[in-house]
Amino acid sequence: MAWGVALKSWQDKPIFGWGVENFQDAFDKNYNPEFLRYSLGETVWDKPHSYPLEILSTCGLVGFAGYLGIIAVLMLFLIKTIIREDDERQKLAFVILIGAVIAYLGQNSFGIESSNSLQIWFWLLAFASFYYSFSQDKNNFYSRDAIYRAIGWVALVFIIITPFLVYKNYSFFKASVLMGDVTDAADIKSLYLWRTKAPQVLQAKVPFLWEQAIFLTQDLSQFDGKGILDKATLEPVALPLADIFEDQVKKYPTSYVMRFWAGQLYGFMGEFMDKKYFSRSEEMLKEAWDINKSRQNAPLVLAKNYLIAGENQKGIKVLEELIASNSEFKEPHWFLGLALMQDGQKERGRQELEKGKDFGIGFNQGNILYLIDVYAETNDYEKIIPLYEILIARDPNNPQYYASLAFAYAAAGNEEKVVFNLNKAVELQPALAPEAEKFLQEKGIDANKYKK
Repeated sequence: MAWGVALKSWQDKPIFGWGVENFQDAFDKNYNPEFLRYSLGETVWDKPHSYPLEILSTCGLVGFAGYLGIIAVLMLFLIKTIIREDDERQKLAFVILIGAVIAYLGQNSFGIESSNSLQIWFWLLAFASFYYSFSQDKNNFYSRDAIYRAIGWVALVFIIITPFLVYKNYSFFKASVLMGDVTDAADIKSLYLWRTKAPQVLQAKVPFLWEQAIFLTQDLSQFDGKGILDKATLEPVALPLADIFEDQVKKYPTSYVMRFWAGQLYGFMGEFMDKKYFSRSEEMLKEAWDINKSRQNAPLVLAKNYLIAGENQKGIKVLEELIASNSEFKEPHWFLGLALMQDGQKERGRQELEKGKDFGIGFNQGNILYLIDVYAETNDYEKIIPLYEILIARDPNNPQYYASLAFAYAAAGNEEKVVFNLNKAVELQPALAPEAEKFLQEKGIDANKYKK
């Protein structure tokens, strides 16, 4: 699917492509809504997992021809060298090099180019170029005087640019280390550490600051998903992040990703700082959605912001529009169900939650508990029982889950399961024994009947 997007993107701009490292923009423009079938995580691709296709889509025919030209010239030289060489050991060495090139190209056809593989690739090209120059009879480059002149020029250039390179690389390194610290803080859900380090990331003047801004906003989104985001965490970074996104939106007027993350950020600012930011969030997310109406994550966030702002009908309308072209996916149904329940349309809300249940219960524990409450309102214990069993599978040492499951089995008329789960609850928390015994008496259940 990603390769299909790459080919379609190349057709949009066949000569020069979308620009180096701009596959994310191409992906967003030609997004295939089927990606949502494989989770929200699969709806974001900044690489097509094929370097030749990445070159084709981002650099067009011009860049792709250059890429193929390098490979063709290199392979031709290596083959000619094998034919020309008399030394069998050198022949073998170049055969191995050809194998390495083929392996590299094969791997790149299905993977992502990285700095590690690029270093080896450039080393190989440099070696081939050196060997070619060395093998030319008329080449005078390697005379003693020429070598001394070359060393002198290299030393001069080295002396001139080294301070700049050291400074810039140290800046990049420092920014990366700070971002790593922030990511670690987010992973352990330490808001204190995160808000201590995150402002320092934004103070580092590096060319990839926009990418750092996306990472930080992703962390905020993660905190929000866990229900732990607060004003104290958001406020120190909110306005600097907003300035970065606004600058990027001006520079790249067709960028979906910048508008999407800006919309997320302004939504958090509207929720935790000042409601006035909801309007800017709405503008950004609508602009992102207009770039590609098939893209699902912008309308999902837009609907969420409407619901937080108390504009239920707007949120419901967005989700209904999304479902009209995404009815087979679980995510829009789940969020529409939440919106309808919040709006008081409980019967229809339960229907939508049921359609999106597989997404909701896989997302977090809170969703499962919420769904249990929804089913409890209609005494639908047959649906509650498997939900508690999921919770127990995830947290088998929680006595409350066993006690609640026993209650559900009692309502469903399964006495044996009632006794089993109450025993388990008391085993984990002995203080529950009097309450469990009282419950069995009220239900008229004789626990001795089920002793093994």
